[in-house]
Amino acid sequence: MAVTLIAHTEVGSGGAANITFSSIPSTYDDLWLVFSGRWTTASTFATGTRLEINGSTTAAYSHTLLRVTSGPTLSSSRQTSQTSWLPSSEPAATATASTFGNMSLYIPNYKNTSYNKQGMAEFAASNNSSTDFIMGMAALLWSNTAAISQLKIFEISANSLVQYSQATLYGITKA
Repeated sequence: MAVTLIAHTEVGSGGAANITFSSIPSTYDDLWLVFSGRWTTASTFATGTRLEINGSTTAAYSHTLLRVTSGPTLSSSRQTSQTSWLPSSEPAATATASTFGNMSLYIPNYKNTSYNKQGMAEFAASNNSSTDFIMGMAALLWSNTAAISQLKIFEISANSLVQYSQATLYGITKA
């Protein structure tokens, strides 16, 4: 298996509305997206982190989310017919300064045009304490047979990513 860097983006001073990877080449077998972020929303954790594929905003996304929060409290949810996908939660404006959440998303067979796309994400975020955290896993189903050529990370309430938030996209070749 070979891992190849496709692109890396780091948010500069002033923040950014989103991180978008366009023109993803179809030369790999799978995609691996690694994200570290913090949002400007006025809460401890931004639960509106979203992923949009190929600019599609139709109700074609569904997810199953398993989340452990401070306490620990275990919760799960399943949503269908969404206009974007909810992969994780990250620290926000009232969280401890300089804390960032992390998410890793794996999408196998992203270029295949015969079936819908699936993916699996793991995420974790902390407010710099042993009692204020979120971690979990999320499953993605994009009900579209198009090859994936664009990924966009944004916040559902149009909050911005802060400086030093970053995302890296890798191509995975299995042979």
